[in-house]
Amino acid sequence: SFTAMCPVQLKSVPDVEELSQEQYVALAGKLMTKYGATLGSKLPGIRQQLMQLAKPTGGSDMAALFLLPGSGAAAIYCASWSAERAPMDILTANTLGVALKNMKDYTTSLQVLKYAERLRPGIPIVHINMGWTCYEMGDPEAAVLQFNRALSIDPELTSPHLGLGLIAEC
Repeated sequence: SFTAMCPVQLKSVPDVEELSQEQYVALAGKLMTKYGATLGSKLPGIRQQLMQLAKPTGGSDMAALFLLPGSGAAAIYCASWSAERAPMDILTANTLGVALKNMKDYTTSLQVLKYAERLRPGIPIVHINMGWTCYEMGDPEAAVLQFNRALSIDPELTSPHLGLGLIAEC
């Protein structure tokens, strides 16, 4: 049945601490250490590629490529590299939040996505990604709120409608 695909609802929703820029940069460093340790022999090659990048947000671009084949640890490492160098870049924060969600690190994903939203309020993709994070972590009420925020900004978007439909089905 379809409901077998529905995330288990949380009994209590964790508090998500708001990050300052300094906390965001510190978190990026911790994430590089944590996820870099899981990359093994791939890490030196990734580091070498990052050092050759011309712009500080280039790691975020690389991270997006790593999201495609599902290499979450590499995506988090690369996005964190850019987060340290360009902490005011909303696309880097959004990419890092998505990579963390994909690795099921939902609380940290929400922290980073909320940071992105504070950097530049009213960007629908950030609300959509917060919605999907809340959905997957089992907080449908928060997911509905985020999907509706995205739709209030741009009613033509399809992803929030998909999320709301899945929540209704569940």
